[in-house]
Amino acid sequence: MPPSYTGGAIRACRVSSWFYLHDGNAGAAALVAACGMRPVRYWYDMQRELAEPPPPAVLPDGLRLVGYQRSMDEAWRLARNDAFADHWGSVDRDQASWQQWFTGSRAFRPSVSFALVDGDEIAGFVLSYEFEAINTAGGVREAWIGQVGTRRPWRGRGVASALLSRALNAYTDAGYQRAALSVDTGNPTGALGLYERCGFAVKQHWTTFTRPL
Repeated sequence: MPPSYTGGAIRACRVSSWFYLHDGNAGAAALVAACGMRPVRYWYDMQRELAEPPPPAVLPDGLRLVGYQRSMDEAWRLARNDAFADHWGSVDRDQASWQQWFTGSRAFRPSVSFALVDGDEIAGFVLSYEFEAINTAGGVREAWIGQVGTRRPWRGRGVASALLSRALNAYTDAGYQRAALSVDTGNPTGALGLYERCGFAVKQHWTTFTRPL
């Protein structure tokens, strides 16, 4: 579920505990600070209205655009693990969690999810979701961009830009009115700048607090 629709989340591992908190919740921030937790990571929820056309999708030389195919699901899972290996807090997804939270999720929308491939290799991908209860509550049909990833050998070639532009056009064609996503402001690939160039604007701020155990 998109983090913008949760009040906060607590996670723990063997070496630390995490608390993911909306910046508007001053009382909770004071509580976690009193418990010895400190801010370590900052996140933005971003939105883009789809009335304005996105930048054109320019495919990098030698790469081919494909839609999501169930027969390639395992290749998509492995590509996701590879692309996010150097992202803060990311862990590899096994087949069970992949099916529960990613392409097996009821919210997953395969018709507006894409990959760029180099021969038989997935260079990058975008996975899209739709949360119908949120759309009903807000009165706007929104496409949630869950994951945009480029594997390291293909970074710096415009893979993510091309995928994002293709997805935004597909959302418009499918009748969505808005696109939204969450981004780690310290993302090592410069994702925040990419989203800003594609017309996304910051709507909410979140902070991850942590404490060594």
